[in-house]
Amino acid sequence: MKLRNIINEISTKAGLEDVIKGRTSSIEGIKMSKELAQGMMDFIMRSPYGRKYSKQILKGRIASLIGPANAFGIERYLSPKAKKEFKDVYKKHGPKRESVDERLNLATAKRMDGLHNMKAMKQVIIGAKTIQKDLYDEGFENDEILEFLMDRIRRAAF
Repeated sequence: MKLRNIINEISTKAGLEDVIKGRTSSIEGIKMSKELAQGMMDFIMRSPYGRKYSKQILKGRIASLIGPANAFGIERYLSPKAKKEFKDVYKKHGPKRESVDERLNLATAKRMDGLHNMKAMKQVIIGAKTIQKDLYDEGFENDEILEFLMDRIRRAAF
């Protein structure tokens, strides 16, 4: 019979105390050493953020502490070994954020109606203007058709 790894939900306080006392080596699937657990407990008890929100932090889940701990300087409360370990934990379990550039690129792609590159569309418009000028120079004098084509190209791009 195989034992399955079951992730149990436990409060931050109880989980950190279990790791510090050596009863377990992970909290809700997040592995951590005794040094890291003690440093996190020190952060909660001593930092301005931890003191202000200690009741909520200690009742909450450990994963919800990782992002704010990184933002509010947990490294001041950790040993060098625990700092390295926390960086790995943050990289794996910290909040995942979409960058502003990615959101802007998605919005631009949707707005351009299938074209994925604004620079390419500008080049198309410059090319269309060049064609319009060349046709006009060759003696094609129907400005309405040329303006209609340019208008359609602009609408497709923007």
